[in-house]
Amino acid sequence: MMKPRFILTIAMILTLTLCGCTREVTRDDLPELMSDFSAPQAVNNQADHYVMMNDEHYIDLNRLSPDGTLDKIADNIPYGNPYMADIYGIATDGEYLYCIAKNLQYKEDNKNHMKTGLYKIDISTNEIFPLYEWDEAGVHLPINFDGDYIYFFIYDSDSHQLCRIKKNGEGFEQLTNYAGMYYLGFFMIDGYYYYIENGEFYRTANKDFSEAEMLLSNINTMKYCNGYFYYTRATDEEYVYNLYRIDSGFTGKEELLIDDLCTDQYYIDENYIYYCKLEMTEVGKSSNGFPVYNTNQGAVYVYDLTAGITDIFTQNSELNIFSILNVCDDAVLTIAITNEDLAASADTGSTNQYYVITKEDNQYYLVDDKTLALVGT
Repeated sequence: MMKPRFILTIAMILTLTLCGCTREVTRDDLPELMSDFSAPQAVNNQADHYVMMNDEHYIDLNRLSPDGTLDKIADNIPYGNPYMADIYGIATDGEYLYCIAKNLQYKEDNKNHMKTGLYKIDISTNEIFPLYEWDEAGVHLPINFDGDYIYFFIYDSDSHQLCRIKKNGEGFEQLTNYAGMYYLGFFMIDGYYYYIENGEFYRTANKDFSEAEMLLSNINTMKYCNGYFYYTRATDEEYVYNLYRIDSGFTGKEELLIDDLCTDQYYIDENYIYYCKLEMTEVGKSSNGFPVYNTNQGAVYVYDLTAGITDIFTQNSELNIFSILNVCDDAVLTIAITNEDLAASADTGSTNQYYVITKEDNQYYLVDDKTLALVGT
């Protein structure tokens, strides 16, 4: 029997008080609102589709302007290729953007081929520089920096190898020779390499991953922030996860922080964790009669790491949130879907989009190509 479709949900709204009165947020408020976001502190175990660099927001190959418009910064990777179909994460070293892209078409010997590549983007000139390309189409998410080197994974159906290359495209090295699959988690902290293999978390001082020590088991996702590793484990309840943390030196005991996390999407900001709980409500049915669910009723909760207290940050049942990308005092930047689109997607496929959601005024803003539409008022 097919299981009901579950997609994450959440919504947020903003209250502005002027002279003791409350007024609605308008499009004119967006530049000030967007300026309140700062670069995320937590380092994910894999590259995301979003980064901040020099106080500007970037979503894949688009710049999110202060007025909410989403402007493409580059059209082709590299020049001369017909199109880039998929971007599997972007990262920044503070000077350039870097991305891994797959499904790049090219023709050789009268045959069509696909390739994947690591690319550097100069956002001041919109120039794109291929650093390394290979004929294979796996998923490649970690992008890590250490000095002049970029670390990333290349894999095919049989293996998953850690590689590195200099930021100028020279000195490519394959560091591991492993006849298996590493999971996508990878960090470099204080001279150690940390990685996740088959749900187990390892540490080694060797760049070829030899002589590794297992530290944790049953790991799903992981982030590193302010000297702590944060990680999730599945519970006996479907779609519900526990969130833990432990100091990076592993001198203390692991702490259970949250025991009702809906899937494993969460956002760490200073001493707060923003997340959703599983609170399902049916919002429609597919053409074959299966129910479609809003999984958390648009509620975003905030956990205070210092006080150990959970409170609701905002609630609006009109959106399903797939991911929380950034948070400020008055809003969140999310990947989300409306209930209407969610119900329709049971037959047509998902239509997740980017939304800026304000905190207490029951409004959310759709980020779209060249436009930001005000909806949900």
